[in-house]
Amino acid sequence: MQREKILDVAEEVRLATFKANEQNIIYNQYSDAFIVTSNTFQDLKGSRDYTVEHFKYGDESQKYKYRMTIAGLTFITLSPFLIYEGDSEKLREAI
Repeated sequence: MQREKILDVAEEVRLATFKANEQNIIYNQYSDAFIVTSNTFQDLKGSRDYTVEHFKYGDESQKYKYRMTIAGLTFITLSPFLIYEGDSEKLREAI
């Protein structure tokens, strides 16, 4: 009985991972956030508020970290450049 439950859950996780990969979404369990491409982030954003900060662990290809929450789910993207007009004023230092 327990074995069947474990196998069922493992298969669900596997399928969900494949679906997420198709949409270029990675779940980061440590930060409890979904990492997406900058294009996906822009598609999701719409008129929603977001934060942008210097990404302290990044290099030239990951200088800025964008974050927003939709329906209790956090989405993050890393970018080598500021994505939106006015981001330089919105920019804050990573803590």
